[in-house]
Amino acid sequence: CGGLGEVGQRAPIFNMVTVMTCDQGRGEGTVSAIPCKECRGEGRVRQPRSLKVKVPAGVDGASQIRITGEGEAGPRGGPHGNLYVALDVQPHEYFVREGNDILLELPLNIAQAALGADLDVPTVDGEERLRVPPGTQNGATFRIAKKGVPFLRGNGRGDQIVVARVVVPTRLNEQQRRLFQELERTMEPEQIGGQQDEGFFGRLRSALGL
Repeated sequence: CGGLGEVGQRAPIFNMVTVMTCDQGRGEGTVSAIPCKECRGEGRVRQPRSLKVKVPAGVDGASQIRITGEGEAGPRGGPHGNLYVALDVQPHEYFVREGNDILLELPLNIAQAALGADLDVPTVDGEERLRVPPGTQNGATFRIAKKGVPFLRGNGRGDQIVVARVVVPTRLNEQQRRLFQELERTMEPEQIGGQQDEGFFGRLRSALGL
């Protein structure tokens, strides 16, 4: 190619000339007389490297972090590209993320739901005191302000929404069975088709503002 980096090839038909990159110098116009055996003349080799990446608060599984200049080196001493770190957020044992809110299912026994209770519930910042009022129904929701996920762009954070789950005992000892029988005799039977509430998913949608 004479240092041009391109070669021309004439087609036998119509006398057309096609310009292509020179294979020998890879379009650079120069040829290394003794190319490096490790990089084969490219001027770069592949090596493993560890980097420390700062993950900002509020990221989710669809987030990527770009680290400028930490990608592959360009050929022949060219500039480095960028490194993109794709995040994979693992599910938590009992916290569920919903946007910037965090959902937590809180098991209650029948006595706690009927009489009310003051309970310590876990949050991402540690335990928080929660007042469960008397007569709490299964699926009732309670909001703990500013205990959710921080907003990725901007100030503030979401809330933690606690969803009550009333657990009916499956095994009773004799004392418990006797107490429940005495309680049953003092209570009026529930009427079929009585006052309806919005249900578990309705209350959850209301708590989330949906």
